[in-house]
Amino acid sequence: MIENLVRVEVAVKKMAYVKKFNIIKPSDLLMVNKVKLLGNLIVHLWEEIIYFDKQLMWRDLSVFQQKKVLYYATPRNWEDFNRVQRTRAKQHFLKLYLSPTYKEIGLLLVDKWNFLTAEKRIRFNHKKINHSGKEMYTFYSLECKVKTYKQDQGEKIAKNITQKQCKVCGKNIRLKRSDAIYCSKKCNNKYHSELRKKG
Repeated sequence: MIENLVRVEVAVKKMAYVKKFNIIKPSDLLMVNKVKLLGNLIVHLWEEIIYFDKQLMWRDLSVFQQKKVLYYATPRNWEDFNRVQRTRAKQHFLKLYLSPTYKEIGLLLVDKWNFLTAEKRIRFNHKKINHSGKEMYTFYSLECKVKTYKQDQGEKIAKNITQKQCKVCGKNIRLKRSDAIYCSKKCNNKYHSELRKKG
């Protein structure tokens, strides 16, 4: 059983975001020398995170500092800051409190990324098997299937057309409106009547 697991994930919606790392197409993610550079991005984003936990020594702070820490510890307050205010608030917050856990997680991120992108590492794209010895593998290509947006949408539409059925009686309703879920008002009333009886 794994305890204290932290997952750090960056969602990239436009390829322009990763072009500066010379990643232009999905197959570039199979090249360890290109993937290794993404570790700097993850570490940088972690450093931008406002992290607060309960290890703070409240007695060492003045009443004013305690109030400021509590103010900064509320995520809702950060949403009201503009860019300049956020930068100043973060600098002030870090002067008041820098969590040892925050620094430790940053170092663990670097260590883990270096381990995963080392020239020789344990192959990580297979089921975990407990070996008696440490068996090391060179970088192993990941199998990936890439679909274009049009292909994906086409498959969804085709699936909806062939499988669209009434929620109550199962009658085919592919000729009804695209958002229809019942074949008739009778089925609609029947479904909601049953819901009311259960509630």
